Amino acid sequence: MTDEKMTIAVCIPTFHRPKMLAEALKSLVDLKTPDKTSIHLFICDNDPNGESKSVVNSHQESLPFDLTYLIEPKRGIVHIRNRLLKEVEGFDFLAFMDDDECADAEWIVGLFQTSQKFNAQAVAGRVIYELPKQAAKWLFDRDFYNGGVPVTGSKMRGASTNNVLIDLNFVKKHGLKFHEAFNMSGGSDSFFFREVRKEGGVIVSCQEAITYESVPETRAREEWILNRAYKSAVSEYKRNRIRKGVFKASLIAISYAFWLLICYVFGHMIYPFSSYSYKVFNRRRWRKVKAIFNSMRGGDHIEYGVIHGE
Repeated sequence: MTDEKMTIAVCIPTFHRPKMLAEALKSLVDLKTPDKTSIHLFICDNDPNGESKSVVNSHQESLPFDLTYLIEPKRGIVHIRNRLLKEVEGFDFLAFMDDDECADAEWIVGLFQTSQKFNAQAVAGRVIYELPKQAAKWLFDRDFYNGGVPVTGSKMRGASTNNVLIDLNFVKKHGLKFHEAFNMSGGSDSFFFREVRKEGGVIVSCQEAITYESVPETRAREEWILNRAYKSAVSEYKRNRIRKGVFKASLIAISYAFWLLICYVFGHMIYPFSSYSYKVFNRRRWRKVKAIFNSMRGGDHIEYGVIHGE
């Protein structure tokens, strides 16, 4: 038996959202540390001028653990995530959260205890999305943000870096990194966690590990939801193209597009009896069809060209 503590690196990528980052850091002041572990916080700023440094400095003394501020000058989410992977190589675990989230006090405790109980290589926590009070009513009628996870311990096909704990020894053993093909389009985390499963890793859920995300007005709109669906379809095609080759990826994409079209047509037929939230849900199918055929022609999507929030 050894009394040596396991180490957890909490990592927050950030870019031009100082107000949101400040709220994220405030939420970590009361963060509880799991037994027999130690925490170190890493903030990685994608602004070469270090816009967020003053925010980090102003909160550093209030935090109950050490903090390292980094600047990654190469633009793009993949460069930030891979920089953080490199910086925390000596740690046992990495916990990702976004700069527009606030963590529950039991966040890390939930992730860590679940990873130990189920011997999981990644644990996906639960994100609770908080819509603006002035958001349209139909946005509250259907979950367009997909923040839920199944019962704690359920095996999952994937995860996102907005709330996740990763076993770094597993990552190092299999040489896993975030793929640069998704640098500006988004989807690198989905691809990463599919690679975790491909290498035999287990991903489980944890409902008790909660982060809260305040949805800015620019994301509480129909067009953003439709664009998100477009991005999802583009990312899926790219993932299949990388893993299976162009021919198989195209066959999968065409089959999926055909199914979406059938669903869209039938969905459109019941519009007179449908809620507005359902109509938006159905329009997402058509947007995905457009994304699939655009991707097959070599088109891409830029997810990180616009900053949402402050």
